[in-house]
Amino acid sequence: MDKYRVAMTILLPPPFPEGHPGIYGRRELAPLVHDNPSRRFAFVAGGESLNAMIQGTDPGKVTPEVVRDFEEEAETIVKAGAVGFGEFAAEHFSSGRGRHPYESARADHPLFLALADIAAKHAMPDRFAHGGRARGHAFSGPGGQTERGAFERKHLWF
Repeated sequence: MDKYRVAMTILLPPPFPEGHPGIYGRRELAPLVHDNPSRRFAFVAGGESLNAMIQGTDPGKVTPEVVRDFEEEAETIVKAGAVGFGEFAAEHFSSGRGRHPYESARADHPLFLALADIAAKHAMPDRFAHGGRARGHAFSGPGGQTERGAFERKHLWF
């Protein structure tokens, strides 16, 4: 790392759907980082747990209990020493290599909005994969481009 002037490496799990084979995240990354303090590693988590909750929960069926469980997992990530939340997918395109699937969730999903509040509360960034779109084409979400814009203004980015 010194040879290339790398000050810190941040380990980040991709956005996994629930039950996907090979899921890794907080449980695997926190001990690796904490057991190697001189190696200049940090980790981000939630792609393996919070993203799975978002992908697996219909936006219209988010209850106070679902939000509570989501918040509890987010707080567990904070307490584990993560430096951010991620990675999350609204539109996540994949080549299919490594068995990583396409994922899609509304950008105004209530759990994404809860995540923005949780991240702000802890001054922690989140990594949000929102796919791409050709210039001049509207965002494919139900709320159109304004839905995406409102969500992006509320989020911290890195």
